Amino acid sequence: MGFWIQQGVIKESKPDTYEIVELNESSTSGGPTSSSVASRIAGGCEEEEEDGVNSDTEKDKREKDEQLFWNYVQGMLKNFESLPLERIHKMLQMFAMHDADMQIESGQLRHLLNAKVQSGLLTIEQGKYKLVKENT
Repeated sequence: MGFWIQQGVIKESKPDTYEIVELNESSTSGGPTSSSVASRIAGGCEEEEEDGVNSDTEKDKREKDEQLFWNYVQGMLKNFESLPLERIHKMLQMFAMHDADMQIESGQLRHLLNAKVQSGLLTIEQGKYKLVKENT
């Protein structure tokens, strides 16, 4: 739902109640026209993949979010030296509990941490992630 709200296709009228943004609302705000709203609803995810601008924007947002999570993880591992995936995930959930956009699934976090292991920024020993010490 968050994607459609960001795109200006729907809006939350009451908690857990959504409605389609009318033509006059989106035209004045520079949002989509009624025909593009209808085509987005009908096309669903297929149109998202076809539109390079949307995918680039989504990719940029994902990279920005990953960098933010990585900054949190670095801080945790500087304080605790090494932590298992589950503990890192629980701590990230506590930091982000008030911001629905700042949630990360355990599988996504594992993917991010394993990418950092492959790039040489982290090591994993006995199921615990640890920062690689820099030679300075």
